[in-house]
Amino acid sequence: MITAKKSRLFSSIFYRYQSCYLLKRHFSKLLIKGEFDYHSSLPVLYIANHCSWWDGLLIFQLAQQYSVNEQYMMMDEEGLKTYPFFRKLGAFSVDRKNGSQLRQSMKYAENLLKDKHNVWLFPQGEIVHQEQRPLIFESGAGFLINRFDDVAVKPVSIYYSFSQLQKPTASLVFGEAIHIKGKQTERGALTMQLASILAEQLNTHRETAIADIDYSQHEAFVPAFKQGKSTSDLYNGWKRGGKK
Repeated sequence: MITAKKSRLFSSIFYRYQSCYLLKRHFSKLLIKGEFDYHSSLPVLYIANHCSWWDGLLIFQLAQQYSVNEQYMMMDEEGLKTYPFFRKLGAFSVDRKNGSQLRQSMKYAENLLKDKHNVWLFPQGEIVHQEQRPLIFESGAGFLINRFDDVAVKPVSIYYSFSQLQKPTASLVFGEAIHIKGKQTERGALTMQLASILAEQLNTHRETAIADIDYSQHEAFVPAFKQGKSTSDLYNGWKRGGKK
């Protein structure tokens, strides 16, 4: 497996690159709802739906802004080999086709949690369209939770939407942490429970986006960066200026 190789210097530089250029180029808004950190003596595991290549980068961006904890993320080995810089942001690999490598990755994640670091999993195991239901989880999250007496699980829903703006809006909702008696819960039942919890949160998230297309009526959604100007904004400004 490929371990994380975090670099504070690289993380700082990459955060600024995303803040000043990359995210503003591709998104009209990045919104966050809820508390990122969960302050607890328990191990804290984050689970999120996986619907875009952007998911990990958005989580990293919000972690830099809103978290005081160390964040680590499990990432498909092929993806990490293609984009090795993710290691410096806290990504480590998993190869689900290789049993030995898979066990190493799960043990690595377990040790990170024991060391009081936050660990992120995408339990779907691959990128899946955000509208697909039901959410089908692999057993990795349940396996990891079973390794502990008590665990706090933080569900995070990710949703992308278009409005009257030229670029899409990305929004992340951080749900309330759930305390789980890990060793006392059967893995299959636990996997289904986690999928149900995240699906319910994601459905509510989607309904909010449909009812309030630009999130203007929901103050709980906080913008993570100042909205940049799109091509349509510049064109409309040019038209107004030309009429003076």
